[in-house]
Amino acid sequence: MGIAITAKVVKIIDTYTIAINKGSNGGVAKNQKYLVYYLGEELFDPDTGESLGNLEIVCGEAIVVNVQPKIATLKSNSFNLVPKKIVRKPNMGILNPFTDLVGFSEEEERRELLPFYDVRVGCLVKQIA
Repeated sequence: MGIAITAKVVKIIDTYTIAINKGSNGGVAKNQKYLVYYLGEELFDPDTGESLGNLEIVCGEAIVVNVQPKIATLKSNSFNLVPKKIVRKPNMGILNPFTDLVGFSEEEERRELLPFYDVRVGCLVKQIA
């Protein structure tokens, strides 16, 4: 991957779309993946007292969808799996419950796009793929 690109959120376009302050001039390319986050409190090792750094509070993962020389647009790339479910339909007429399955339907498992969580201007963005 080379040197990982870091940037900041400069605009929240909607709950699924952000703009960052780097573009093609900074090495950003379409379809790159990024982690969007902000820094939480500094944590310390309880035994040594040594700083472990700041906790990264994740707002979501994103993928680059548009690139300009100094700006890039990223869309949420975080998904929630919605499991398949079996739905019993009301019987229309007399059916044998042991042989007739027309009273049931099965929905496919699907991925539901998640919005960014608590994203704000100034959030950090780092390349992950």
